[in-house]
Amino acid sequence: MTASGGTSYLWSNGVTAYWIDVTPAVSTTYTVTVTDVNGCQSSSSITVTVNPLPAATIMGDSELCNGETTRLTASGGTSYLWSNGVTAYWIDVTPATSTTYTVTVTDGNGCQSSSSITVTVNPLPAATIMGDTEICNGESTTLTAGGGTIYSWSTGETTGVITVNPSVNTAYGLTVTDGKGCTSTASVSVIVNALPIVGISGDTEICLESCTTLTATGGTLYEWEGLQSNGYSCNGPFFVGGLQGGGIASLYSVNGSNSLSLIGEHWDK
Repeated sequence: MTASGGTSYLWSNGVTAYWIDVTPAVSTTYTVTVTDVNGCQSSSSITVTVNPLPAATIMGDSELCNGETTRLTASGGTSYLWSNGVTAYWIDVTPATSTTYTVTVTDGNGCQSSSSITVTVNPLPAATIMGDTEICNGESTTLTAGGGTIYSWSTGETTGVITVNPSVNTAYGLTVTDGKGCTSTASVSVIVNALPIVGISGDTEICLESCTTLTATGGTLYEWEGLQSNGYSCNGPFFVGGLQGGGIASLYSVNGSNSLSLIGEHWDK
């Protein structure tokens, strides 16, 4: 404040300069006594009114999952300026990392105050599915979920482990939720292979003391049953195997105890 009209000045706070700087906490009246060259005096007063600062506030979610959006709403004034340059009273933000937002609030008296909020961004859980993804028709497989605390399968099950036995190729979806409420998804396709069509050809009716050759088809590997049991009476060696698309045929003979002895193998081209 600056006084004029005389040659010397005395303020009510004791200052004798023609001006004073004041920072009152409450509304205050200041008086100055002015003296001119003739020693005549007069006084003048001014009341400095102190307006309270606006109560700036910010409302909105301060914790979200990566990729989500939150609306921050400011109040307490008549105009607003956010740290990202927006001048509306609200902003929608989708931060990729934890970020602090500040708003400056101005009220009808031109008084200003600021408020800040930090929006914490939680990472999404890493949803995983483990288990056999290729089975034969009629088999089952166990699928195990990982990456969270709550699990929801496309089958409707909510356990961490499920057992499935699809009859056709089937995709299974999984939604994983972690302790922060963040979610992510994963899926796996279980391939169902058809069973081989097994065929056995050869003479099924023979004379006593005679032998027959049985040939298996339909696969790449073959395992015969009954070859190691007693009761063989054929004389001389014989093949077990046959046309297997380049497979190996095994040459056996029956030994004295009526069990099989492997003599050699033949690559059937």
